Amino acid sequence: GGVSNGFEDEVGNPSGFADTMQLIDSASTRNNLNGVQLIFQEEIMYWRGWTIDGIVKTGLYNNSITGTVSERYIGTDPITGESSTYGRTFFDRKTSLAFAVSVGLKSSFPLSDHWSLLSGYEMTFLDGVALAPEQYGAISGTTFVNRRYDINDNGQIIAHGANVGLQFA
Repeated sequence: GGVSNGFEDEVGNPSGFADTMQLIDSASTRNNLNGVQLIFQEEIMYWRGWTIDGIVKTGLYNNSITGTVSERYIGTDPITGESSTYGRTFFDRKTSLAFAVSVGLKSSFPLSDHWSLLSGYEMTFLDGVALAPEQYGAISGTTFVNRRYDINDNGQIIAHGANVGLQFA
């Protein structure tokens, strides 16, 4: 609230107190992966209709990445409430190579002639993606005015999870 008056120290503010400074920043990224994936699946166990399969997936992807980092500075006189806001937004776009590998198990347990219980577990490692928290370090430059943003695409993710379902065949 109040009238914009720039950032002030205790001498320039009407109240005689220095501005309270806030920095609010945010980052966002978008990864769009298009590529080829190879899947290897092998039966590990078979017993009375119950099967357990091992699965390995690997892929190479063209990753089209966009990223945005925004900074907003707010200086507020603590007594009068007068404030000034200054901000800037950096944007970058890049295409790079990403790699993924997954390992997992898949199980099928027959419940009747037509119904089966399916379950599984899979862990995936993904390399070559842009992660939002890592983008703050991708801003470089020696001065406030001379800064630039080069999107960081060196991120890595490990994801894992289980699944359960019914199959009718």
